[in-house]
Amino acid sequence: MRDYLKYSALLFLAVLGALVIIGFIGSWSAPILFLLALLGLPLIATLGLGIGLLLIVRGVKFVRTGDLSLRNRVVAVLIVPILLSIAAVCSLPALWLGSFTGMWVKFLTNYSRYEAIIAKAEVDKSDGQYSEYLTDDGVTYVIDYGPPIRVAFNPEGILDNWAGIIFDPTGEVMRADGFDPVTGAFHASDSVTKLFGGDLISCHHMWDSYYKCSFT
Repeated sequence: MRDYLKYSALLFLAVLGALVIIGFIGSWSAPILFLLALLGLPLIATLGLGIGLLLIVRGVKFVRTGDLSLRNRVVAVLIVPILLSIAAVCSLPALWLGSFTGMWVKFLTNYSRYEAIIAKAEVDKSDGQYSEYLTDDGVTYVIDYGPPIRVAFNPEGILDNWAGIIFDPTGEVMRADGFDPVTGAFHASDSVTKLFGGDLISCHHMWDSYYKCSFT
């Protein structure tokens, strides 16, 4: 019975761990996230259900042949379905946790590069509104010349849906708060939603003047 419970717990942790890993990897590359979501999530679900079914069969054998108390009989039959149901409910939070962790690792890894790029952008000011996609020391970025100058680091996405780490010394990006699904009107003003030439949906504060923002 102890081994059965151990394997059931390991299955639960493996499913959630795989989802966290997908979110983590996806935070570094949107195309890879799309492929992992397209291929990895069905694979995780199939393996989880398949292994879970085998464990349930084993649990039923415990009930039929084992000298178990009523409580242990109930646990043997229900523990795997309960754990898999919890894993399904926690799937989106697990993906979010992986993405959140990956974004912070990216930020901390590249922080000194970000600071150097910002300093260079503030010296090399342009009359243009937005820069093209630029690369410096392995970091891809886009400059919104404002004023003030804002920089979107590591913009990643599919088509016109993308996210990145935004440097905004004013903090105005935090005013972005989605849009009305009926009218399509954004809740924030154009001075915020049209930054970087996109449609800014939302931002979360990370550190100092850095924010994680999503565009559509």
